[in-house]
Amino acid sequence: MQTIHNPNAKATVTKDQVKSWGEAAQQNISPNIVLDFEGLGNLEEISQFYNGGTSSSGFPGNNHGISFIGSAMAVIDADTGGTGNFANEPSPNTVMFFQKGCGTTINVSAGFTNAVSFYYASSTAGTVNIYDGPEGTGNLLASLAFLPTLPGKAEGDPNGYFSSWKPFAVAFSGTAKSLPLSGVENQCGFDDITFGSKTPGRGVVSGTKTPAPDKTVKARTETGQTAKGITTKGKYLVAGSNRLELNIGSENQKYGSSESKYSYFDFDFQPRAGYFVIDNLATGLFMDLDLYSYKAKDDTYSYKSTYFVIGPFARYYINIWDKLVPYAEGQVGFGVDNEKSKYGGSDEWSKTNEGVFTFRLGGGATYFFNDIVGADLFLGFLHDSYKYKDTGSPERASDSKYIYNEFIMQLGIVVILDL
Repeated sequence: MQTIHNPNAKATVTKDQVKSWGEAAQQNISPNIVLDFEGLGNLEEISQFYNGGTSSSGFPGNNHGISFIGSAMAVIDADTGGTGNFANEPSPNTVMFFQKGCGTTINVSAGFTNAVSFYYASSTAGTVNIYDGPEGTGNLLASLAFLPTLPGKAEGDPNGYFSSWKPFAVAFSGTAKSLPLSGVENQCGFDDITFGSKTPGRGVVSGTKTPAPDKTVKARTETGQTAKGITTKGKYLVAGSNRLELNIGSENQKYGSSESKYSYFDFDFQPRAGYFVIDNLATGLFMDLDLYSYKAKDDTYSYKSTYFVIGPFARYYINIWDKLVPYAEGQVGFGVDNEKSKYGGSDEWSKTNEGVFTFRLGGGATYFFNDIVGADLFLGFLHDSYKYKDTGSPERASDSKYIYNEFIMQLGIVVILDL
């Protein structure tokens, strides 16, 4: 398993290098308090570094009255002499992680207001809680989960598995004094923890490499316990599966010495449109229209059908990762299937009218290329029931029923619109 700290890497960074990074960071002034962890040594506990303490090299951090309780440690990018298995960190070269345990509590003695934000790269989900008392006491002002990030490309930064850094923010009302932050040990990295702003960081630190955080996903920000992402309340979902098709062609059939030629036409259109009534839950209508014709070229046989079904559907997304989002879905439809056929040169058509009931249950996943468009995969069970109410075919008695059950796989495109 890939980890933030690579135990097989050998640290070569010197105390003088670490000190120079800390000095450069302190020269980069910001209107908000930003903890970028520069000036801390590789695998050094953060503890009182921002509360009047010093690093192992004796370098004093800015005294913001901020202390860390728990397993929070600093780790330096392996590309600059540390043991960090990451790249593209927003303010190189140092980030925070949990080497042991599952989190830390950040105490801010003077308190802070409005919001807290940071960049993170993580293979697992975690949680941010904000309290108006020290050490996670008092009233809970806000709580928000952050999602795993997929590994990115370490462009401009030679090595590192955890290379896709996402902005994350939590807004709240009141004055907060502690920030319990939880995650899985050695699987979550944090940088540029910013107090009082929804936008993390303070720009590029002088003398360091240029950051390249992934900007394709906007910061997740909320004032309660609901994550804001792509599939949020108030947006619209438009989708089409692989049954959107148009087939025109011909075929030859040969039986012994006899040969028949047929031409056919098949148009099948199955769109759906929905509205996110709450975060991650979209409800709406789907439609299935199928026009089919089949005709012998010698006019000995002709067949045509029109199939139309409409009904409600519901899809619930389960936000586990940023781009690949699983979902569960169900739909129920009602409609008609009108068929007609004729033999020989007759002008009279034998007609059949069928009532259709269908339902589909299953799930799948959408891979979002960006905040709008995604590729969709569905796997599930499909039930179709046809009841013949009016038939001109002697082979099909009125009020008879035909039932089809099958497992299906469909590919499609999903579009999320924020109108």
